[in-house]
Amino acid sequence: MKQTMITTIAAVLFFVYVEAQESSPSTETRSAGPTAYCEVQDVKSANPKADRALIDAVRKGAKGTAKIETVKQAIAAGADLDAKMQGGYTPLHLAAIYDHKEIARILITEGADVNAKNKYDMTPLHQAARSGRNKIAELLIAKGAEVNAKDENSLTPLDQAIERKKTGTIDLLRKHGGKKGSVYSIHIAAKGDIEAVKQHLAAGADVNAKDKIKGTPLHYAAAYGHKEIVKLLITAGADVTVKDEKGKTTSHYAAMNGRKVIVELLIAEGADVNAKDEEGKTPLDATSVFNKTETADFLRKHGGKTGKELKAEGK
Repeated sequence: MKQTMITTIAAVLFFVYVEAQESSPSTETRSAGPTAYCEVQDVKSANPKADRALIDAVRKGAKGTAKIETVKQAIAAGADLDAKMQGGYTPLHLAAIYDHKEIARILITEGADVNAKNKYDMTPLHQAARSGRNKIAELLIAKGAEVNAKDENSLTPLDQAIERKKTGTIDLLRKHGGKKGSVYSIHIAAKGDIEAVKQHLAAGADVNAKDKIKGTPLHYAAAYGHKEIVKLLITAGADVTVKDEKGKTTSHYAAMNGRKVIVELLIAEGADVNAKDEEGKTPLDATSVFNKTETADFLRKHGGKTGKELKAEGK
C-alpha cells in the first residue's frame, strides 16, 4: 500500500498518513482487506469450518457464479453470516471491499447484519464508500444500512468517500441523506471544517470537550495545521496547555507534524515550549518523529529543549 503523509490522530499519538486507495479489490490493507482469520472469537463459533469456508469464498469471490455457489454451500452448512476475521471484518464487509454485489445480496437475504461494525467501528457501508462501490452502497442503504454511521473517529461513509475523492459515491450518499462527521463532532470539524466549528460553538459545544483519548478540538486543529481554526478555538476559550491521555499538549502535535506556524501561535498564547508528556518528551522531541527540522529550529530559538536536556538540568 502506497502511503503519503497527512495528519491524523490515534490513541497513542497523532501521526501522519493517508492510504492510497487500492488499485484492485485484491489489494489488502489494514482497513480494507484483513489477511488472517480470528482464531479466538468473543463467542465460540458453532461451525468454524463453515465460517472459514464462507469467509474464504467471499474474499475470493469472482464476478461469475462459481464462488457464489460456494457461498451458498457454506451458508447451508451452518456458517455464521456475521463471522468475523482479524480486525472484526464480516463476510458482508468483505463483499463490499471486493465489490461482490451478488454475494452481498445473498448474505443480506440470508440475514447478515448490514450495520455490523469491525474493530474500527466501520460498517459495510463505510467500506463500500471508501472503495467507491456504488451498487453495493445502494443495496446496503436499500436494506437498512445506517447512512450516517460513525466509525471510531466519528467519520461517516460520506467522509470516507470524500477523503478518497469518490465523486459518484459522494453524490449517492448525499442523495440518501449522507452527512459529514463534522456535523456531529466538533473534534472532527476541527480537522478542517471551520464553518462546522462555528456552528458547534454557536450551539454551545464545549470548546475544551475531550474525546475518548482526552483530545480536545484544539489538539485536532493543531495536528492538522489549520491556523484559522486554532485561532477561533483559542478566542472561544480553548486551553493551549491541555494534555491528552498520554500527556501530550497541542504543541506536541503541532511540532510532530511540522506545523511551525501553529507552534508559533501556541507559544504566543502561553503554551509551554518545554511541556513534557508522560514519557518526559517535549515538543522538540516530537519533531524528530517525522524529522521536522524547520519546526525544531524554531523551537530551539524559543528555548525549546529535549527531555534529556531538561533532565540533565534537573528539570
